[in-house]
Amino acid sequence: MSELNNIPKHWQVRKLGDVCEIKSGKNQSKVINPNGKYPIYGSSGIFGYADDYICDEGTTIIGRKGTINSPIYVTTKFWNVDTAFGLCSKNGLDSKFLYYFCLGFNFFKLDKSTTIPSLAKSDLLTIDIPIPSLPEQLTIVSKIEELLSDLENGKQQLLTAQQQLKVYRQSLLKAAFEGKLTEEWRINNSNGNGQNVLNQINTRRLKVLNELIACGNNESSRVLNKIKKHTFNEPQNQTIPKNWSWTSLLYACNLVVDCHNKTAPYQSQGIYLIRTSNIKNGRLLLNDSIKYVSEVTYDYWSRRCPPESDDILFTREAPMGESAIIPKGVKVCMGQRIMLLRTFSDLLLPKYLHLAINESVFLQRMTNNAIGTGVKHLRVGDVEELVFPICSIEEQHQIVEILITNLPFVIR
Repeated sequence: MSELNNIPKHWQVRKLGDVCEIKSGKNQSKVINPNGKYPIYGSSGIFGYADDYICDEGTTIIGRKGTINSPIYVTTKFWNVDTAFGLCSKNGLDSKFLYYFCLGFNFFKLDKSTTIPSLAKSDLLTIDIPIPSLPEQLTIVSKIEELLSDLENGKQQLLTAQQQLKVYRQSLLKAAFEGKLTEEWRINNSNGNGQNVLNQINTRRLKVLNELIACGNNESSRVLNKIKKHTFNEPQNQTIPKNWSWTSLLYACNLVVDCHNKTAPYQSQGIYLIRTSNIKNGRLLLNDSIKYVSEVTYDYWSRRCPPESDDILFTREAPMGESAIIPKGVKVCMGQRIMLLRTFSDLLLPKYLHLAINESVFLQRMTNNAIGTGVKHLRVGDVEELVFPICSIEEQHQIVEILITNLPFVIR
């Protein structure tokens, strides 16, 4: 009763069992008929059809097992199965008023189970419901539906705006990586080119790898041999400025590292475990769905290459082609189907590369290289061979600045 202290004085507070009849079906398997006239509802929607009905139109369905917090308002006569309750209003209670009350009520607080959420009829009967006069109920229902209609219109307008922003975003990214956004800048700043950057990257990487090989690092020998044999195909359907160069992820990055291809044992706290579902729309989603690993698990799963801030995480499956930059001060462990891209940041800006691999033509090339008849995915070698255009570090800075200024949702 304490939750209802603020209702108007002229309203009544009644028990749900006093103002509605709570029905449930029986032996639902015996009444199912494909040609039946009346729907059979369960906790998750229509279960089948029957020749008879036990609930009138205007009944609110509450799931009894599983889905217990998603009321359904039914506008036809129907048979109600025993995985749900049918709440039929009576004694001056408007059926829509009852439905909107149920829509705002947290039925999970009545759940006493330890496994599948469930409701008991006895608990439903004792719920307190505040009830104004019938005319006021109808006014409230009318206002709620008016507001919901406005909300739905606003939602559609938002979806339209989001789609327009997506088109604008991809148009701008495409122009950026065709060199169109920095045409005027290049006229006044002609020094430097993409091939010089690639030469510097290769020289520095060879130095690092040879030093590691001298220390007995066999993995570095394997990487060096892979780079020496590496080839890639330049795109024929996209033009770039003459002082830019095409390159691949393997050839342009300091490191391209695959994850440990097993599911890491996770726990309720510790170090963030980044799974593919935690990488979306260019960002890491460090939300309630995040899992954690221990220091011991992190050390083992990250032994190939501990992720660092400004590294790019790239998903090669489920879903394919999502990416995010690891923020500063955030320690993460890579989950399955994720690869790490690390650049020499003074030669290839992480933000430049991140934007390049989100550009629509790059994504189309990626899709064309994917394998699988059902769920498309990329092999490690497929990711290494993905190509993008590279320019001087000065022009990279210009491109990143222009894109971040004009695309407010790009990760900074």
